[in-house]
Amino acid sequence: MIVLGDSHSYIMFRNLKYDNIIIKHIGARTAFKLTDHDDLVREALIESDPEKKNRILFVFGEIDCRIHLINKAKGVKGIPFIHSINKTAESYLNYINKLRHEGYNIAVLSVEPSTAEDGLGDIMGIWEDRIIVTESLNYAYERYCKHFKIPFFDIYSDLVTLDGHRIPEMIMDARHLNEKSGEIFLQKGFDW
Repeated sequence: MIVLGDSHSYIMFRNLKYDNIIIKHIGARTAFKLTDHDDLVREALIESDPEKKNRILFVFGEIDCRIHLINKAKGVKGIPFIHSINKTAESYLNYINKLRHEGYNIAVLSVEPSTAEDGLGDIMGIWEDRIIVTESLNYAYERYCKHFKIPFFDIYSDLVTLDGHRIPEMIMDARHLNEKSGEIFLQKGFDW
């Protein structure tokens, strides 16, 4: 399995002792603008899956939620946040659908939950708003994945407590969960 994504993909799976996981971290990229980095995505795909035989898990969206979508939710750009969420999911899943039509076996992982810490550098808005935005983006991912028949794996509810906070033993830092979240994904036995 190839895991391709932003820093969350790397941190989720980096210390797991599975020989069949290849991690392709392509930097702080957003789901919304992933098409702008088509060259990086294709380089990672060609390097890790030249014969298009592997399963590939895309992990993008946390940066969209933590910064861009939360700013729109607060009206910074005057655009209703639900419109921005749908546009983000549409852009991301249209791009993945295109890659799947080229022969890549790609699935999508849900966006991980946001930190409850407010006001830290690039962590925008308040926690309650970030939860709404993240859950809404995950729901939009699921809808678009169903439409395009792209496998979608939702582990969000496995990463939060009943009140929506990140599970403490899974926290690595204010922006990331540790490899226990990757373990949860693997234990669920998702296949595609």
